[in-house]
Amino acid sequence: MFNSYQETRAALESGQITCHELVSHYLKIIRENERLNVFVEVYEAEALGKAKKLDQKLSANETVGRLVG
Repeated sequence: MFNSYQETRAALESGQITCHELVSHYLKIIRENERLNVFVEVYEAEALGKAKKLDQKLSANETVGRLVG
């Protein structure tokens, strides 16, 4: 999807992609690779809920943490 943190952050800030879309993308990859048993637990609902809140902050031009993205 993106090659670097900077690309991801820029896409989020410009509205090219939402946090919800980004999280959904990675959750889909996790589900597609369940057979690898890489994750003990995946908190999908919580991750999507936090992504939605971050999207609301971004759309309201509120300050979000540096690690968003």
